[in-house]
Amino acid sequence: MKKELNVLRGVLGLARRRGEYPLDPGQVLPPWDANYVPRSRVHTIEEAKKLLAALYDDERRAELAFFYVSGARHAEGKRARPRRDVDLVAGEVHLDGSKTASSTRTVPITPISRPFLELALAGLPEGQEQYRPWQNMRRDVLAACKRAGVPEVSLNDLRRSFATWHLEAGVSNVLVARYLGHTSTQMVDRVYARPSVEALKKLTDEHFASRGAASRTVGPLP
Repeated sequence: MKKELNVLRGVLGLARRRGEYPLDPGQVLPPWDANYVPRSRVHTIEEAKKLLAALYDDERRAELAFFYVSGARHAEGKRARPRRDVDLVAGEVHLDGSKTASSTRTVPITPISRPFLELALAGLPEGQEQYRPWQNMRRDVLAACKRAGVPEVSLNDLRRSFATWHLEAGVSNVLVARYLGHTSTQMVDRVYARPSVEALKKLTDEHFASRGAASRTVGPLP
């Protein structure tokens, strides 16, 4: 059954890319691995800074900074031309996606992402549109994680970190889903929403504080 479902997902994905099927296969087909647990690894902003500092090459540091805060999938990031796609003045990042109808998107630059994107541009050699091919990216990133003393991460963990930072800052899951190129909040809620307990408590306090003391008061219980 698992093999058949994989084939069906592939067929639906191909039909969607051709414009022959309107829905996201990931939303139509339920998970078929009963033991599947979405990865939950994220870096804090401080851990991200430590990892970037542990990379020896300025261009590699710039590329990883771009992946941290653009919300780009691996292929989207590799296609990116930061000098063209990142507009610090207009406050936006354009991503050329192909996975779903909403993959090609413009992501607003936030106070969280701006310092990383400034680094992403500063480390790109003058006259160069794209980062040069990084053949041993995973190996180099894992080695830098070890030097920095931070948890090992994949590129998708950086994407998850980007989502988490914004959710912790109070950005709605609807907006975060749009940043990531998802058509609904389902994947954000299930896979990418990993705010810390401290952040949840802070957001909860701010939520009730913004609505006045009355909303925080529960009358006597029977």
